[in-house]
Amino acid sequence: MEVIHMKSKNIKDIAKLAGVSYASVSRALNNKPGISEETRKRIFQICKQEGYRINTTLKNSSENQNRMIGLIIPDIKNPFYSELAANIDKYSHQHGFTILLCSSSSNDQKIEDLCKMLITSNVSGIIIATSHDSSYPHFNYSPCPIVYIGDNDGTAQGNFVSTDNYYGGYQGLRYLYQLGHKEIIYFGWHENSIAHLNRLHGYQAAAADCNISERRFDSTFPYSSIENGYLLAKKLFNTEENFTAIFAASDTLALGVMQAAEECGLHIPNDFSLLGFDNISYSNLPKINLTTIEQQKKNIAETAVDLIMKNSKNQEEPKNHTHQTFRPELIERFSCRILT
Repeated sequence: MEVIHMKSKNIKDIAKLAGVSYASVSRALNNKPGISEETRKRIFQICKQEGYRINTTLKNSSENQNRMIGLIIPDIKNPFYSELAANIDKYSHQHGFTILLCSSSSNDQKIEDLCKMLITSNVSGIIIATSHDSSYPHFNYSPCPIVYIGDNDGTAQGNFVSTDNYYGGYQGLRYLYQLGHKEIIYFGWHENSIAHLNRLHGYQAAAADCNISERRFDSTFPYSSIENGYLLAKKLFNTEENFTAIFAASDTLALGVMQAAEECGLHIPNDFSLLGFDNISYSNLPKINLTTIEQQKKNIAETAVDLIMKNSKNQEEPKNHTHQTFRPELIERFSCRILT
């Protein structure tokens, strides 16, 4: 159903007047299960009193539900998320769905506002790819299925699709160690991200298994970007730290390291080896050739869309939440060298 606003009051006002949640109003207006018939009638009566008019030109059936999937990503400029969105869009289109793309700017309140907007747009489901863990618990009330792309520490409810970041962190350190490196800096870890924490834990476990010291250069920035990687690398190069390899927490950070190294007259991999994480498309450019840990973006995207399609068809069945993970793969290029 489409709700046409006839007065200045919004659905939050309707929810307050009815003494129910925002989600209950959405369920009532879209004829979704989850509320009593008495509450539904009361909400419709308040809508009528406040000037809401229900557009009855759309039939209230699953066949006429908008074939749209809402997609919320933290930053459209971040190559990993833009490439992930492209994969989601391509696969959704193959199945007759259109993507409504939103950028949250890594702001939790904006994510919640975008979710509410998408719910009132009667989307078939919402995919949330977020770099901040605090975004996860807020949307258990949603009348439409939600799938999170990211790690779950076990405290959040819902469907999750993610990379095995612990394995990726472990794999990266082991690779550099096998090349002969022992002074390996894990570069750019930041707080509020389970994915980044799991990568760090994998690195730490591999360092312990290889009997080498853990070396870290943590980020003071709330998210990863080329610019933040550049600024952080400039700080590192101005210290007395000795290292033969840098394992960057993301490819964007690694690209920033490359920029800073060039300005400082350092050559990769002659002066130090550099390993990234994500395998964004930039990593394979001729002048970059970054060795990296590849996230399976295509598999992650298709699995998230499949979960939306499956759960949108079976909304009245009991919810059995799932967490599907994909192991990352090492992509060898030319930014790492064997120590002799």
